[in-house]
Amino acid sequence: MANEFSTDSFAKSAKHAGAVVADTFHDTTAAAKKSANGLNSLAEAISSDTKDGVRQVQHAIQSESSKVVSLVREAIQERPNLTVGIAAGLGILLGLAMSGRR
Repeated sequence: MANEFSTDSFAKSAKHAGAVVADTFHDTTAAAKKSANGLNSLAEAISSDTKDGVRQVQHAIQSESSKVVSLVREAIQERPNLTVGIAAGLGILLGLAMSGRR
């Protein structure tokens, strides 16, 4: 009789432990899915913000480069001899710097 009671008690305990493990596994799986969805949303937001930032930088670079081109054109038109002299001087300096001292 005592043996039957302990076997029944053990079976009930094992069944309960199995149910607890199953519930824990289910809860863990649900939490992992929720975390994965949250990380996916975060990654999408970061990607979108990065793309927007790159577009803003690209626009700023284009705007500034067009200003520089405009200034250079004006300088060439107003003082062509000075512009050619400056370009020649820069070319000589760059050539000397790149050739190195031998």
